[in-house]
Amino acid sequence: MPNANPNVGPAAVNRYIEDAHPEAQPHLKELRAILKSVAPKATEGIKWRSPILETKRILFAYNAHKTHMNFM
Repeated sequence: MPNANPNVGPAAVNRYIEDAHPEAQPHLKELRAILKSVAPKATEGIKWRSPILETKRILFAYNAHKTHMNFM
């Protein structure tokens, strides 16, 4: 059964990227690929309106705006 929480999983992050400013989308995709390559077993989701990768704790969070990106 798929996860009922809409903020969990790759589909939630896909929606975030699709809804982001068009100029930010390629940068979000690139950062996401880099983070997934260094933490391939991490789970993706959305917390605090930002994409995250987590295992037992949050490893990375990032978000994009029209003129800048944040990485935590």
